Amino acid sequence: MPSKLSIGLFSFTSCEGCFANVLTLLDAEHEGILKVLDIKSAKLIQKKSSIEGLDVAFIEGSIATPKDEEKLKEIRANSKKLILLGTCACDGWPSTQRNNFLQEQKNEISAMVRRTGQLHEILTPEKIVKVDAKLIGCPIDNQAFKALLKELFKEFGVENA
Repeated sequence: MPSKLSIGLFSFTSCEGCFANVLTLLDAEHEGILKVLDIKSAKLIQKKSSIEGLDVAFIEGSIATPKDEEKLKEIRANSKKLILLGTCACDGWPSTQRNNFLQEQKNEISAMVRRTGQLHEILTPEKIVKVDAKLIGCPIDNQAFKALLKELFKEFGVENA
């Protein structure tokens, strides 16, 4: 049985509020949770990161560029499970608002969309890769995330969790 759950925290187009909540939880309960987590990637707290060999990838945010799309596919290929965190990832809101703009509004922003290399439409990760679970909220609820972690520890056979 593994002694730690190998995870990555990945943020795309979002405010990163869900990850701020996760980091708050990890800080508050660091002695219990961190001893059974191997955080391989979390740009908010690490300079170096790796996406290889992840048990679980947590995704926050929607997909706005081809580069985001390729990175998401790479993360999925290197993760046993991929879990969406928050409304931005689950529903694409608020970024997907522009998908529903009137044609006149789309015409007004089309040059900026092209100039910044964005996709024609903002996508939720689920439209690109297989998603194993979702935790909805804006931001997510820490107790719900903690319960999710407990389920994952059990599923992956992490002892002392």
